[in-house]
Amino acid sequence: MLTVISRSWEVASSEPAERMDDGLTASDDYLVVVFAYDGMPVAADFDIGDDW
Repeated sequence: MLTVISRSWEVASSEPAERMDDGLTASDDYLVVVFAYDGMPVAADFDIGDDW
């Protein structure tokens, strides 16, 4: 589990998180699920189903 938080006033936390997600999913070596702050899955590079 990794939480990305930007410490820059000019860069939102979502920007490095999106770049990291793009890199991990492009490599095909990782199973990646992105969760919203409330714990709901919002994206994945595999079928996560509806049992959340």
